[in-house]
Amino acid sequence: MKHTIRPIIILLAAALAFPPATAVGAKPGRPKLKLTPSIFDFGYIPQGFKVTNRYWLANTGADTLLVSAVKPQCGCTTAPLKKNRIAPGDSVPLDLVFDSKNITGVINKKVTIFSNDSVRDSTEIFFTGRVQDSDSMLSVEPRFAAFPSIDKRKESITLTNNTQSEYRVRLAAPPPEFIRCELSGDRLLPGSSISVILTKGRGAPVGVYETSITLWFDGPIPHPISIPIRGTGYIE
Repeated sequence: MKHTIRPIIILLAAALAFPPATAVGAKPGRPKLKLTPSIFDFGYIPQGFKVTNRYWLANTGADTLLVSAVKPQCGCTTAPLKKNRIAPGDSVPLDLVFDSKNITGVINKKVTIFSNDSVRDSTEIFFTGRVQDSDSMLSVEPRFAAFPSIDKRKESITLTNNTQSEYRVRLAAPPPEFIRCELSGDRLLPGSSISVILTKGRGAPVGVYETSITLWFDGPIPHPISIPIRGTGYIE
């Protein structure tokens, strides 16, 4: 009996001392939250409108990320999250909506996201802007896009450069999927204009909706401008 037990004890001790190769260097699963972007500038925003930007919450860790709460700094901001469980390597959108009603001047706001991130239990996203109808350097006409009925499919916005410098134009925050945005050019020479063409397709929400686009102007004084979009959607 002694000769039988001793080899078993020796083998058990060896197994504990030298675990299988697949376990060597293995790390426990750790969820990790990554935000894109972490800060966004809406630029000039006309008062009384809602503007939106889509952030992405990605899980770059090795375990499921659980988002327990999303808390905006004040009642002027909403940030609904449709899915609070994010698998490793996956990401979900967070559509932030800022309402400029009764607000003027520079804004600096944040939204706090609580999760089981392995490094910290809360992470913040930030946004800034200026609630002011006019911009002395770049004019926007009309100041917002309107789709009041199902029959209206297109809206044209004219951007004019009022400076003596050239600006490059790019889309910093696109509209939702049911609206297509096209620029007639990507350069604004001094005193010149380009058009922003917004075309509404299928999939608009039923009832009144508000969204926006944000354009970024690269030049001597880089800055963005947000163009609100208002519409009424019907069942098609």
